[in-house]
Amino acid sequence: MIVRRLLVRAALAVTLTVAGALALDRIFPPNLTRYLDRSTEVVDANGHLLRAFTTGDGQWRLKTTVDDVDPTYIALLKSYEDSRFDYHFGVDPLSVVRAAAQDIA
Repeated sequence: MIVRRLLVRAALAVTLTVAGALALDRIFPPNLTRYLDRSTEVVDANGHLLRAFTTGDGQWRLKTTVDDVDPTYIALLKSYEDSRFDYHFGVDPLSVVRAAAQDIA
């Protein structure tokens, strides 16, 4: 009976936390306009990059796709950041449960 109450309370806590986070994201969305500003690129007739210029804030923001990045780098990034990246829908349920257990403890 006690275990069931704890599970219900944990599920309620997770649900309220997620709902609160989503509500705050809607109310106070992050300013992403600077990430839409891309570097100006000069390319030749074949589409090869000849020259690129920094953005107004001095950053290099070149358009790229996953296919343009070395697969070894992608694999290393996934193994370091989120080893189960390919197996969940964007939020790792196991990590959420682990974080909730750590928070309770």
